[in-house]
Amino acid sequence: MFMDIEAQKAKLLDEEIKDRKESVLERKALARQKMWGGIKVFTNQNKHHFIPVLILLALIIVLFYVFPIAPFALQYFEAETISDIPRAGVAKIIQSIEQVTQTTQSIYDEQLARATGAYYAGEVEKNQQEPLGVYIENLQAADPKVTEDEDIYVWGTLRAKTLNNEKPIEISLTCYGKDSTGANKVEGTAQPSEFEVYSYEEADIQCHFGPNALKFGSKTISFEASFNFETDAYLKTYFMSLERQRSMQRDRIDPFEEYGISDRDPKAIFTNGPIMLAMDTANPLIGVGEGTVSPLLGVTVEKRWDGMVKNLNELTVSLPKPLSFTAQCRLFDAGSNEEEYNTYPLSADSLNGAKDIVSFKTYKCPFNIPSEILGESPLTIKYFKAHAEYDYLLKKTTILDISRGLCNSICATDSCDVCPNYCARSGAPQKGYSCGGYP
Repeated sequence: MFMDIEAQKAKLLDEEIKDRKESVLERKALARQKMWGGIKVFTNQNKHHFIPVLILLALIIVLFYVFPIAPFALQYFEAETISDIPRAGVAKIIQSIEQVTQTTQSIYDEQLARATGAYYAGEVEKNQQEPLGVYIENLQAADPKVTEDEDIYVWGTLRAKTLNNEKPIEISLTCYGKDSTGANKVEGTAQPSEFEVYSYEEADIQCHFGPNALKFGSKTISFEASFNFETDAYLKTYFMSLERQRSMQRDRIDPFEEYGISDRDPKAIFTNGPIMLAMDTANPLIGVGEGTVSPLLGVTVEKRWDGMVKNLNELTVSLPKPLSFTAQCRLFDAGSNEEEYNTYPLSADSLNGAKDIVSFKTYKCPFNIPSEILGESPLTIKYFKAHAEYDYLLKKTTILDISRGLCNSICATDSCDVCPNYCARSGAPQKGYSCGGYP
């Protein structure tokens, strides 16, 4: 009886040791499989990025086979009892293997993101809700009771933040007042009138009108800030084999469900600022193959803030290789060959027509789709990019109610004070009259 129990314990011990050996070997095999799988996907889509990853893989193989860490760990499983196994040491070796795998995967993910355009997309999304550009806020009169025969000051706050610290924002500030009907424009003096912002700046601003510059009544006081700015945008688009797409349609299979894609109709994402820089294709899923008609890529510059786009100085559109605009595209000049993109600048003639945009401007061009864009993948994701540089005129207003001054105050009694010496009349005005001659 005692011998049977000892035999069973020995058998259980052997099985547990065997399981631990297999567990370590399985982890090691899984690590190699994940690395090879990642390299395979990466090289299918971005073969020219393969060399750095191959070098890293070679170093890992040296660690595994020239310095056999895992077999060294397995010698501990020859112990006679489970209590003799240094579990912490084995766990540490397994953890090291997992860390190497995770590091390889991290490097692969970043390289793949840069190659497909997702890295650029992340940079744009980071600035999507940032308060970029120039803002004029909190406009109000220095004194709640304002009369026409005194100095009038209107105060406010100007905030500015750049998209790119290497490109400062140059701001020119002006101000003026008008009647409620929009007539009788009177220029004020804005202080400060010039700014240069390299990162972020907040400053108090004011507009000054001298005595009798603005007559009594309701006036619209306007601040205008003219400044240069830039906006970036990207558009995610899906490509798949046209033959496969038609086959799935015949079988009533939804490609998005088949490949686990939740973002069925991606919209252009653009950095915050005074304009919307939008891009669009007719279909977010574009078929690739014989019979494909060159689709159109549309780019729209639309003002979002009060004011207008004074000048569109530059607009570039970048198509992921091997996509390119067709010869029928006349709006953009010949493209430049970048590492992962073909970039096309808007032509000089098109830029000349992009002035004083109070609504929007759209530019469309067809593009070619070579079949090699798919590589060996049934469906691939690519990113279109756009960059705009422009001069914007921002306008902010406030309403100011101006009372009559002493010169224009109507005498309501039979005995009024003597008129100030700067008024049109001298002495004391009669009842129903003012020192300024009213009525």
